[in-house]
Amino acid sequence: MMTEHERRKALGFWEERKALTLLSGAKFANVRDLNEATFNHPFGDIAAERSGIRCMIGVKTRNKYTARGALNPTYNIRKKGANVAAIAEQHDAQLAWVAIQVIPERGILCRRQARRR
Repeated sequence: MMTEHERRKALGFWEERKALTLLSGAKFANVRDLNEATFNHPFGDIAAERSGIRCMIGVKTRNKYTARGALNPTYNIRKKGANVAAIAEQHDAQLAWVAIQVIPERGILCRRQARRR
């Protein structure tokens, strides 16, 4: 069984690979993984261009549903402690986010809820 750290790392790798594929399919050009050059880049996970506009894109994976079963309305796309406007300016890029919705396996969700009680 994976540790929580291993699970999060694997999920992060998966989400970034998925976002690279989605952006390429959405006609973005020069799509590249910023974490390859700078591990855990301060804001962006991906750099890409579309219609001549350079973008720094943060990728977030979020549960599609809340613990109570309703659709998750929040994605928390801010980066704590980082001046993201300055980072975007440094890269001459606009900031963007990709949120990937996932539905956790039932057993994982149940174990997490049980630990909270």
